[in-house]
Amino acid sequence: MSKQGKKALERKLAMEEKIKEMEEKVKQYEERAERELGKYIIKQWGVKDTDDSETLFEIIDLLKDEAKKILKDKSGDMGKSEE
Repeated sequence: MSKQGKKALERKLAMEEKIKEMEEKVKQYEERAERELGKYIIKQWGVKDTDDSETLFEIIDLLKDEAKKILKDKSGDMGKSEE
């Protein structure tokens, strides 16, 4: 393999490694955001006993469709204001 070919391969491998690192960082940010949102919900709902997590999951499941509708409406409103 030529010198240029080796350099190109090295750059490609370095870029692939950087992509993996960035993907891992994105995953870490997403996990942190999920934890923070969970903490926020527990705090805002005034939950004192986290042993009752099954009830919390049931409540979240019951509110899921309503939350999706609100999020969809909000994203639609934001698109309109940008026009």
